[in-house]
Amino acid sequence: MIPAGFAAETGTEYQTGRQGAQLKSTEKVGTEHKYSGRITSIDRQAKTITVEDRKFGRETLHIGPDTRIMKGKESASWDQLKDGEEIHATATKSGDMSHALSVEIGK
Repeated sequence: MIPAGFAAETGTEYQTGRQGAQLKSTEKVGTEHKYSGRITSIDRQAKTITVEDRKFGRETLHIGPDTRIMKGKESASWDQLKDGEEIHATATKSGDMSHALSVEIGK
């Protein structure tokens, strides 16, 4: 078993132990994951949001300059992300960091 917050590299795969998750998973680098849940914290300086996902547990997603943020059919801004907001996100894994490709607010 791998402790939460640590990753063990095996070839091109990482096994991760996620804090708050019920299962550990094996993930290939660059694999897309879909997350659904409520934002539990926002770190605007680090440009991350933490989501309490129904399947994966707590996951921190990096919001980069290429992350597409939407609210309904309209583009949204980083400032529209709020604690407690329900979101759906798609992200890729790179090492132990998840990079958000898209975030849909309130869907």
